[in-house]
Amino acid sequence: MKNNFAVDVFNVPNMHCEHCVKTIKTSLKGIKEIKRTTFDLENKLVIVTLKQNIDPNILINAINEAGFEVKQ
Repeated sequence: MKNNFAVDVFNVPNMHCEHCVKTIKTSLKGIKEIKRTTFDLENKLVIVTLKQNIDPNILINAINEAGFEVKQ
C-alpha cells in the first residue's frame, strides 16, 4: 500500500541560519498533522510533509508566531 502525504512549501525570506530553523521547528512541533519538516536555507524554504491535509494558514500562523514572515 502506497502512502500519500500532502506537502506544503513556504518561502520564508528572513530565515538565515540554524537558529532560525530551530525556532520555526519548535513553533510547528505541536501541529499533530505534520509528519516531517525540512528546511532549505539556501532557497529560504520550509517544506512541511503532512499526514493529512490541513488549512495552510495554520502552518503560516505558526511560522509567523515564531517571528518569521511567509512570503506568498
